[in-house]
Amino acid sequence: MIGMRLLRGAFPAILALLAVGCLQVDVHVEMHDDGSATITERVRLSRQLLELDERIDREPKLAEFIERANIDRRAGTMGDGLEVTGHEVEEFEDGSVESRTTYAIPDITNLRLVNPFLGRGCAGHNIRIHFSPIYERIHSYHVIGEIMMSWRVHEGPEDGGGDEEFSRLTKPSDLQTLRNMLPVIADLLTDVEVTFRFTYPHPARHGGTETAHLFSFKGDELDAHGRRFLENEEVMLRVLQLDFDAGLIADNIRAGRRRPTGPAFNRRGWNQRIPPTTHLFDQYYKGRPKSQGGDQPD
Repeated sequence: MIGMRLLRGAFPAILALLAVGCLQVDVHVEMHDDGSATITERVRLSRQLLELDERIDREPKLAEFIERANIDRRAGTMGDGLEVTGHEVEEFEDGSVESRTTYAIPDITNLRLVNPFLGRGCAGHNIRIHFSPIYERIHSYHVIGEIMMSWRVHEGPEDGGGDEEFSRLTKPSDLQTLRNMLPVIADLLTDVEVTFRFTYPHPARHGGTETAHLFSFKGDELDAHGRRFLENEEVMLRVLQLDFDAGLIADNIRAGRRRPTGPAFNRRGWNQRIPPTTHLFDQYYKGRPKSQGGDQPD
Protein backbone atom coordinates (compact mmCIF):
# COMPACT_ATOMS: atom_id res chain seq x y z
CA MET A 1 0.00 0.00 0.00
CA ILE A 2 1.52 3.30 -1.02
CA GLY A 3 -0.88 5.96 0.25
CA MET A 4 0.33 6.38 3.82
CA ARG A 5 3.92 5.63 2.82
CA LEU A 6 3.83 8.66 0.51
CA LEU A 7 2.81 10.86 3.43
CA ARG A 8 4.81 9.31 6.27
CA GLY A 9 8.01 8.39 4.49
CA ALA A 10 8.51 11.67 2.63
CA PHE A 11 6.57 14.14 4.77
CA PRO A 12 8.81 17.23 4.32
CA ALA A 13 9.16 16.73 0.57
CA ILE A 14 5.43 16.15 0.16
CA LEU A 15 4.63 19.40 1.96
CA ALA A 16 6.86 21.26 -0.49
CA LEU A 17 5.31 19.53 -3.49
CA LEU A 18 1.80 20.32 -2.31
CA ALA A 19 2.53 23.96 -2.98
CA VAL A 20 1.88 23.48 -6.67
CA GLY A 21 -0.43 20.51 -6.92
CA CYS A 22 -2.87 18.24 -5.21
CA LEU A 23 -2.53 14.68 -3.96
CA GLN A 24 -5.49 12.31 -3.67
CA VAL A 25 -5.16 8.88 -2.08
CA ASP A 26 -7.94 6.41 -1.26
CA VAL A 27 -7.22 2.98 0.22
CA HIS A 28 -10.16 0.65 0.87
CA VAL A 29 -9.86 -2.72 2.64
CA GLU A 30 -12.92 -4.98 2.37
CA MET A 31 -13.11 -8.03 4.61
CA HIS A 32 -15.33 -10.86 3.36
CA ASP A 33 -17.39 -13.44 5.20
CA ASP A 34 -14.91 -16.22 4.41
CA GLY A 35 -11.97 -14.38 6.01
CA SER A 36 -10.44 -13.13 2.77
CA ALA A 37 -10.03 -9.48 1.83
CA THR A 38 -9.91 -7.21 -1.20
CA ILE A 39 -7.84 -4.04 -1.16
CA THR A 40 -8.39 -1.23 -3.65
CA GLU A 41 -5.98 1.66 -3.92
CA ARG A 42 -6.46 4.87 -5.90
CA VAL A 43 -3.71 7.48 -6.17
CA ARG A 44 -4.03 10.67 -8.20
CA LEU A 45 -1.11 13.03 -8.84
CA SER A 46 -1.62 16.42 -10.47
CA ARG A 47 0.44 17.67 -13.42
CA GLN A 48 2.00 20.44 -11.30
CA LEU A 49 2.97 17.94 -8.64
CA LEU A 50 4.66 15.65 -11.18
CA GLU A 51 6.47 18.48 -12.92
CA LEU A 52 7.91 19.88 -9.70
CA ASP A 53 8.91 16.41 -8.53
CA GLU A 54 10.95 15.95 -11.71
CA ARG A 55 12.89 19.13 -10.94
CA ILE A 56 13.67 18.13 -7.34
CA ASP A 57 16.87 16.18 -6.75
CA ARG A 58 15.41 13.24 -4.84
CA GLU A 59 14.68 9.59 -5.48
CA PRO A 60 12.41 7.78 -5.96
CA LYS A 61 10.17 10.03 -8.02
CA LEU A 62 6.47 10.09 -7.17
CA ALA A 63 5.53 8.70 -10.59
CA GLU A 64 7.61 5.59 -9.86
CA PHE A 65 5.32 4.63 -6.97
CA ILE A 66 2.45 3.89 -9.34
CA GLU A 67 4.39 1.84 -11.91
CA ARG A 68 3.42 -1.83 -12.14
CA ALA A 69 6.93 -3.07 -11.26
CA ASN A 70 6.85 -1.17 -7.99
CA ILE A 71 3.28 -2.24 -7.29
CA ASP A 72 4.37 -5.88 -7.61
CA ARG A 73 7.42 -5.29 -5.44
CA ARG A 74 5.39 -3.74 -2.65
CA ALA A 75 2.76 -6.46 -2.91
CA GLY A 76 5.46 -8.91 -1.83
CA THR A 77 5.70 -7.10 1.52
CA MET A 78 1.95 -6.92 2.20
CA GLY A 79 1.41 -10.47 3.42
CA ASP A 80 1.53 -14.15 2.51
CA GLY A 81 -0.80 -15.07 -0.32
CA LEU A 82 -1.50 -11.51 -1.46
CA GLU A 83 -1.81 -11.03 -5.22
CA VAL A 84 -2.24 -8.04 -7.50
CA THR A 85 -5.52 -8.66 -9.31
CA GLY A 86 -5.70 -5.44 -11.30
CA HIS A 87 -3.69 -2.34 -12.11
CA GLU A 88 -4.27 0.53 -14.50
CA VAL A 89 -2.88 4.02 -14.93
CA GLU A 90 -4.93 6.72 -16.61
CA GLU A 91 -3.68 10.07 -17.86
CA PHE A 92 -6.16 12.95 -17.94
CA GLU A 93 -6.40 16.01 -20.18
CA ASP A 94 -5.29 18.29 -17.35
CA GLY A 95 -2.00 16.37 -17.10
CA SER A 96 -2.84 14.53 -13.89
CA VAL A 97 -2.25 10.79 -13.57
CA GLU A 98 -4.35 8.31 -11.61
CA SER A 99 -3.36 4.79 -10.62
CA ARG A 100 -6.02 2.23 -9.64
CA THR A 101 -4.82 -1.07 -8.16
CA THR A 102 -6.67 -4.02 -6.61
CA TYR A 103 -5.19 -6.72 -4.40
CA ALA A 104 -6.65 -9.93 -2.98
CA ILE A 105 -5.53 -11.96 0.01
CA PRO A 106 -7.12 -15.25 1.15
CA ASP A 107 -6.56 -14.61 4.88
CA ILE A 108 -6.92 -11.06 6.13
CA THR A 109 -4.86 -11.84 9.25
CA ASN A 110 -1.82 -12.15 6.99
CA LEU A 111 -2.33 -8.63 5.60
CA ARG A 112 0.29 -6.01 6.49
CA LEU A 113 -0.39 -2.36 5.72
CA VAL A 114 1.57 0.81 6.34
CA ASN A 115 0.62 2.30 9.68
CA PRO A 116 -2.03 5.07 9.36
CA PHE A 117 -2.17 5.65 13.14
CA LEU A 118 0.06 8.70 13.29
CA GLY A 119 0.27 8.78 17.09
CA ARG A 120 1.75 5.30 17.37
CA GLY A 121 4.92 4.10 15.66
CA CYS A 122 7.20 5.93 13.29
CA ALA A 123 7.08 6.01 9.52
CA GLY A 124 7.41 2.57 7.98
CA HIS A 125 5.72 0.58 10.73
CA ASN A 126 3.01 -1.88 9.73
CA ILE A 127 -0.43 -2.69 11.07
CA ARG A 128 -2.31 -5.99 11.06
CA ILE A 129 -5.77 -7.09 12.12
CA HIS A 130 -6.44 -9.14 15.27
CA PHE A 131 -9.51 -11.13 16.30
CA SER A 132 -10.33 -12.09 19.88
CA PRO A 133 -13.36 -14.28 20.74
CA ILE A 134 -15.47 -13.36 23.77
CA TYR A 135 -16.09 -16.55 25.78
CA GLU A 136 -17.02 -14.79 29.02
CA ARG A 137 -18.25 -11.39 30.09
CA ILE A 138 -15.32 -9.71 31.80
CA HIS A 139 -16.15 -6.09 30.95
CA SER A 140 -19.50 -4.37 30.53
CA TYR A 141 -19.01 -3.97 26.77
CA HIS A 142 -18.39 -7.70 26.28
CA VAL A 143 -21.06 -9.79 24.54
CA ILE A 144 -20.45 -13.54 24.69
CA GLY A 145 -20.32 -15.01 21.22
CA GLU A 146 -19.09 -11.86 19.51
CA ILE A 147 -15.61 -10.95 18.29
CA MET A 148 -13.31 -8.12 19.33
CA MET A 149 -11.68 -6.96 16.12
CA SER A 150 -8.78 -4.51 16.10
CA TRP A 151 -6.14 -2.99 13.85
CA ARG A 152 -2.85 -2.64 15.73
CA VAL A 153 0.64 -1.41 15.01
CA HIS A 154 2.57 -4.63 14.53
CA GLU A 155 6.14 -4.20 13.37
CA GLY A 156 8.66 -1.93 11.69
CA PRO A 157 10.76 -2.43 8.58
CA GLU A 158 13.48 -5.07 8.71
CA ASP A 159 16.24 -2.49 8.40
CA GLY A 160 14.98 -0.61 11.44
CA GLY A 161 14.52 2.54 9.40
CA GLY A 162 11.15 3.28 10.94
CA ASP A 163 12.40 3.68 14.49
CA GLU A 164 13.73 7.22 14.22
CA GLU A 165 12.11 9.93 16.32
CA PHE A 166 11.07 13.24 14.84
CA SER A 167 12.72 16.26 16.41
CA ARG A 168 9.88 18.63 17.28
CA LEU A 169 10.29 22.37 17.33
CA THR A 170 9.86 23.76 20.85
CA LYS A 171 11.61 27.17 20.88
CA PRO A 172 9.11 30.07 21.08
CA SER A 173 10.68 31.73 18.04
CA ASP A 174 10.32 28.52 16.00
CA LEU A 175 6.71 28.07 17.08
CA GLN A 176 5.93 31.65 16.10
CA THR A 177 7.44 30.98 12.67
CA LEU A 178 5.11 28.00 12.31
CA ARG A 179 2.15 30.14 13.35
CA ASN A 180 3.04 32.67 10.67
CA MET A 181 3.11 29.87 8.10
CA LEU A 182 -0.30 28.44 9.02
CA PRO A 183 -2.38 30.45 6.48
CA VAL A 184 -0.01 29.40 3.70
CA ILE A 185 -0.08 25.72 4.78
CA ALA A 186 -3.89 25.80 4.99
CA ASP A 187 -4.04 27.07 1.42
CA LEU A 188 -1.60 24.42 0.18
CA LEU A 189 -3.56 21.57 1.77
CA THR A 190 -6.97 22.70 0.50
CA ASP A 191 -7.11 20.19 -2.37
CA VAL A 192 -5.48 17.27 -0.56
CA GLU A 193 -7.57 14.15 0.09
CA VAL A 194 -6.29 11.06 1.90
CA THR A 195 -8.63 8.28 3.02
CA PHE A 196 -8.04 4.83 4.51
CA ARG A 197 -11.33 2.90 4.86
CA PHE A 198 -12.12 -0.54 6.25
CA THR A 199 -15.38 -2.36 5.42
CA TYR A 200 -16.38 -5.52 7.29
CA PRO A 201 -19.46 -7.79 7.43
CA HIS A 202 -22.09 -6.71 9.96
CA PRO A 203 -25.56 -8.26 9.50
CA ALA A 204 -27.21 -5.68 11.79
CA ARG A 205 -26.26 -2.82 9.47
CA HIS A 206 -28.03 -1.74 6.31
CA GLY A 207 -26.60 -3.69 3.41
CA GLY A 208 -24.92 -6.16 5.75
CA THR A 209 -21.65 -4.23 6.08
CA GLU A 210 -20.12 -1.45 8.14
CA THR A 211 -17.36 0.95 7.07
CA ALA A 212 -14.85 2.59 9.40
CA HIS A 213 -12.42 5.36 8.50
CA LEU A 214 -9.04 4.48 9.98
CA PHE A 215 -7.62 7.69 8.56
CA SER A 216 -9.26 10.48 6.60
CA PHE A 217 -8.31 14.01 5.71
CA LYS A 218 -9.85 16.45 3.24
CA GLY A 219 -8.85 20.06 3.02
CA ASP A 220 -12.36 21.48 3.30
CA GLU A 221 -13.48 19.58 6.43
CA LEU A 222 -14.64 21.23 9.65
CA ASP A 223 -13.47 20.92 13.25
CA ALA A 224 -15.58 20.32 16.37
CA HIS A 225 -16.56 23.99 16.45
CA GLY A 226 -17.81 24.13 12.88
CA ARG A 227 -14.79 26.00 11.60
CA ARG A 228 -12.46 24.88 8.86
CA PHE A 229 -10.09 22.34 10.42
CA LEU A 230 -7.07 23.79 8.62
CA GLU A 231 -7.76 27.19 10.18
CA ASN A 232 -7.67 25.90 13.76
CA GLU A 233 -4.35 27.45 14.77
CA GLU A 234 -3.58 25.35 17.85
CA VAL A 235 -4.48 22.07 16.18
CA MET A 236 -2.50 22.80 13.03
CA LEU A 237 0.48 23.85 15.15
CA ARG A 238 0.51 20.32 16.63
CA VAL A 239 0.16 18.81 13.16
CA LEU A 240 3.15 20.77 11.83
CA GLN A 241 5.16 19.61 14.85
CA LEU A 242 4.20 16.03 13.86
CA ASP A 243 2.68 15.65 17.34
CA PHE A 244 -0.17 13.46 16.13
CA ASP A 245 -0.67 11.87 19.56
CA ALA A 246 -1.82 15.18 21.01
CA GLY A 247 -5.22 14.95 22.67
CA LEU A 248 -5.96 18.44 21.37
CA ILE A 249 -6.25 17.05 17.83
CA ALA A 250 -8.75 14.36 18.84
CA ASP A 251 -10.75 16.85 20.92
CA ASN A 252 -11.28 19.05 17.87
CA ILE A 253 -12.75 16.34 15.65
CA ARG A 254 -16.52 16.03 15.68
CA ALA A 255 -17.21 12.36 16.26
CA GLY A 256 -19.89 10.41 14.44
CA ARG A 257 -20.87 6.75 14.84
CA ARG A 258 -19.73 5.70 11.40
CA ARG A 259 -17.42 8.53 10.50
CA PRO A 260 -16.33 11.86 12.01
CA THR A 261 -17.64 14.96 10.29
CA GLY A 262 -14.07 16.22 10.28
CA PRO A 263 -10.77 14.43 9.70
CA ALA A 264 -10.42 10.91 11.13
CA PHE A 265 -7.18 10.54 13.09
CA ASN A 266 -7.15 7.31 15.06
CA ARG A 267 -4.09 7.95 17.15
CA ARG A 268 -2.94 4.50 18.28
CA GLY A 269 -5.22 1.91 16.75
CA TRP A 270 -8.83 0.97 16.09
CA ASN A 271 -11.15 -1.70 17.52
CA GLN A 272 -14.76 -2.78 17.25
CA ARG A 273 -16.98 -5.57 18.59
CA ILE A 274 -18.80 -7.48 15.84
CA PRO A 275 -20.94 -10.59 15.37
CA PRO A 276 -18.71 -13.39 14.05
CA THR A 277 -18.64 -14.03 10.32
CA THR A 278 -19.06 -17.61 9.12
CA HIS A 279 -15.29 -17.99 8.99
CA LEU A 280 -14.73 -16.50 12.45
CA PHE A 281 -17.49 -18.60 14.01
CA ASP A 282 -15.97 -21.79 12.60
CA GLN A 283 -12.54 -20.76 13.82
CA TYR A 284 -13.40 -19.63 17.35
CA TYR A 285 -16.83 -20.96 18.38
CA LYS A 286 -17.67 -24.13 16.50
CA GLY A 287 -17.71 -27.08 18.87
CA ARG A 288 -17.82 -24.93 22.01
CA PRO A 289 -20.73 -24.92 24.50
CA LYS A 290 -23.51 -22.42 23.95
CA SER A 291 -22.64 -20.67 27.22
CA GLN A 292 -19.38 -19.66 25.52
CA GLY A 293 -21.07 -18.64 22.27
CA GLY A 294 -20.66 -22.00 20.55
CA ASP A 295 -23.05 -24.46 18.92
CA GLN A 296 -22.91 -27.33 21.43
CA PRO A 297 -25.02 -27.99 24.56
CA ASP A 298 -23.49 -26.97 27.88
